[in-house]
Amino acid sequence: MKTYKAKKSKLFVYLLLFFAILSGVGIYIMFSESKIVGLLVLLPVILLLWIYFDTGYKVDEKYFYYHSAFIRGRISIDEIVELYAGTTMWAGLKPAMSNGGIIIKYNKYDEIYIAPQDNDKFVNDLLTLNPKIKVKENINS
Repeated sequence: MKTYKAKKSKLFVYLLLFFAILSGVGIYIMFSESKIVGLLVLLPVILLLWIYFDTGYKVDEKYFYYHSAFIRGRISIDEIVELYAGTTMWAGLKPAMSNGGIIIKYNKYDEIYIAPQDNDKFVNDLLTLNPKIKVKENINS
């Protein structure tokens, strides 16, 4: 089984830092005034940290696995029809933290956006398992 780390954009890291600073204020509030307000401020930080440390991808002989916090699943490699590399999907299922990733089209109408650190290595590994997959460099081609 091969594992692939997720690419992390600077925007995501800045967002995480912003909420971490905000959580410091939340901790101050939690210990001085309202504990409920303090806990509510901490929730986005906990979610972002979970996404940051848990997002990744795996490929074995039969399946592609993805996980990002509470989003988890697997796709049969035989069901993958097309890959659009070097692009971004703005809506839909996105277990990713960066742009410039890969859109995986599978089954008849399903698609998922992922952003591994090395798109080329990921695409080549999938092509060795299923050479029938069509690869396009971006969604407009």
